[in-house]
Amino acid sequence: MSYILFFIILWFTWLQTSLYDIRFSVDSFYERIIRSIHFAVMIGFASVSTSWDPMNPSGERSASNLQSMSLTLMASRFALGIQYAVTMIYALKHKKAAAPFAIHSFVMFGAGLIYMGVSEPPNFPLAIIPNVVCIALYNPRTSR
Repeated sequence: MSYILFFIILWFTWLQTSLYDIRFSVDSFYERIIRSIHFAVMIGFASVSTSWDPMNPSGERSASNLQSMSLTLMASRFALGIQYAVTMIYALKHKKAAAPFAIHSFVMFGAGLIYMGVSEPPNFPLAIIPNVVCIALYNPRTSR
């Protein structure tokens, strides 16, 4: 079961990266830096894969493995958020195209913040930041 869960996380991360590359990637210095970040994410997945068992939360390395997985997913989502934000900047001349890029970028940054909050111990002050940001973004009074 843990292999299937790991494969799903790995596959969807690869899918999101590949879908961006197919649609918007060009050969530039910036894209190569982002590509190296995505490569580091895959290395992070490989380092966790040998002892990753989310079905056994009381294992001796479970907490550190889940924290490593959360930080790896956070880096991936932040990189995708940056990529979509840069694409949104180039799409600003097309008003209808800019909004979907902005939404997708904010969703990726939100997911990255959630992974960052999950990776920290509950009493750690950094774990509060993603919760405050999500509440501020989804509060009906502030979202108008």
